[in-house]
Amino acid sequence: VIIVGIMGILIHAASASSPAISVEPPFQTVSKGENFTVEIYIDPAGNKTAGAAYLLYFNNTLLNATSLTPGTFFNGYDTLTTGEGINNTAGWIDYGEYITGGGWVNNSGTFTTITFQAIGERGISELRFDKEWTQLSDPDSNEIPNVTVNSGTVETTGAQPSSPFLVYGYVSYENG
Repeated sequence: VIIVGIMGILIHAASASSPAISVEPPFQTVSKGENFTVEIYIDPAGNKTAGAAYLLYFNNTLLNATSLTPGTFFNGYDTLTTGEGINNTAGWIDYGEYITGGGWVNNSGTFTTITFQAIGERGISELRFDKEWTQLSDPDSNEIPNVTVNSGTVETTGAQPSSPFLVYGYVSYENG
């Protein structure tokens, strides 16, 4: 009976999810010149969350960040925005937002939406969170522990043809 009870506790602990901050979608393929968006999505996993911040790196030879828009994660609360925003020269985005005047959220939602333009011909850019500077905090400004960070990846391809084209011909096999 004791073994069954311990196993039940271990199974419950293993199934509990940890809070997470993620790039959504986690992978995209885009063409040079194309504008596209990613969302920074937070799942507090039930934790009372009153603040969030991230530092996100990208390859500035392939991507140019054109806008950063707050999401709906802290809707209904007065917030203070922190961070240096977009730095295309260095290839990073620094953003934070904190509830002022009390309150918290514990439901998942979009924290920010970032619009990028693909400026490079071909390559792969990580959208990589700096684990030290990416964090969630509780209403007492304490860091919420064990936050999972899920970075993303963008693949840039060459420019798409400006107009459709038709390819035709014959296929023949050696055996007729």
